[in-house]
Amino acid sequence: MTLHSACGEIRDITLNGDALIVNVKDEFTYKILTKPENSSKIDLELKQINDRIALKFNLKVIPKSKIERNVLVLRELFGDEIKIK
Repeated sequence: MTLHSACGEIRDITLNGDALIVNVKDEFTYKILTKPENSSKIDLELKQINDRIALKFNLKVIPKSKIERNVLVLRELFGDEIKIK
């Protein structure tokens, strides 16, 4: 049930080549999903749909201040080329 709840809250998932990347925003959920027994269960379900896709979890730390969040958005839009002072 814990695994089901953790998966139900995730909205940030991307497909990059043969990798399904699950972006998790909090450390607690990340730890639940990356436990070997849990990630293998998710991977087994995924393999029933497509056996060539690799499952990867990514912990996305969300900055606490509004300025840090805005800088993160700018970096996502413009990459590392943007210079912020």
